[in-house]
Amino acid sequence: MVRIEEHNLLYEDLLNIQSKNGINLNITQEWFDWLYYKNPYGKASFYCAFDNTELIGIEILIPVQLIANDTKFLSALAVNSLIDKNYRGQGIWKKLLDFSEEQSLKKDIKLIWGFPNDNSYPILIEKQQWKILAEINSYISYLNSDKKRNYLVRKAQQILSIYPNINSRFYNNEFKTSAFNNPNKFISSKEISIFKSPGYFLWRYVMLPEKGYIIENIINSKNNDIVGSIVFFIDDDVFYLFDLIVFDREVEKQLPLFLQWYCKKMNCRCIFLSMNVKGKVVYYYKKNLFINKGKARILGKILDKNYESVFSDYLWKYNLGDEEIKFVKPFINSH
Repeated sequence: MVRIEEHNLLYEDLLNIQSKNGINLNITQEWFDWLYYKNPYGKASFYCAFDNTELIGIEILIPVQLIANDTKFLSALAVNSLIDKNYRGQGIWKKLLDFSEEQSLKKDIKLIWGFPNDNSYPILIEKQQWKILAEINSYISYLNSDKKRNYLVRKAQQILSIYPNINSRFYNNEFKTSAFNNPNKFISSKEISIFKSPGYFLWRYVMLPEKGYIIENIINSKNNDIVGSIVFFIDDDVFYLFDLIVFDREVEKQLPLFLQWYCKKMNCRCIFLSMNVKGKVVYYYKKNLFINKGKARILGKILDKNYESVFSDYLWKYNLGDEEIKFVKPFINSH
């Protein structure tokens, strides 16, 4: 008899069910604790299916606070779903999803969302009434030299520079000098975004195990004012821009070219970034040799019907993270 319940999952439990199903994600205890238990918005919810005492299915949701029009509300990001191969086709995942939605409502969670794979996508759409909330476009710039680009890059370099003293091991006083100290004031009234508190940034980019993020300020070269901050890391000569705060709109025009100069300086072969924005911001990147090379869909189910209008009228502002990068990495390496 299969039973569904919320259960405190242990590191060993996750490894066991994954290894039984031929999955090896090389998850460490440190990473498990960081993602599921140290999140500043609360610990993960583990919804589990058991056959007697045997764990045969999991659905893991982590809390994420969102902000829209100065209103904060709680959502849940689906990060890990798995049904034992010997129990598939019996409707167990649907039971887990139904149970997780019921329990999430009780926790005042307004939305469950995620990045499903090709197998999960039709099930969530057809059987769970999830829908597409946003499509996050991925842009790549291959750093090939030409006279026009070199001229424009030099021009951008005269306006902006990088303050290199903030890195992945920065202290609180350094963090306070970055745009990430209060990034939410730069969200427009018609955008939905993760509420990025200083605690969130410290957890997301500094406490994260085994990832060499670099966090640096962008400086106006004329007066040395901080005009923005970036989070990135470099892997296989690719510059991955993971978060960006710019609060001087004129700087946005120069930023695509400046990033190209900075990446060449770092000996990178291309830049990857993602965005779900419209209008002039996208125009600046396309104009300056950033190519749209794929997209990732955010699917979700709105649990509180009072929030339906928020997700139909507002633009979801989101940057792809580590887990989502797999959707677009093949496009980078196919060039």
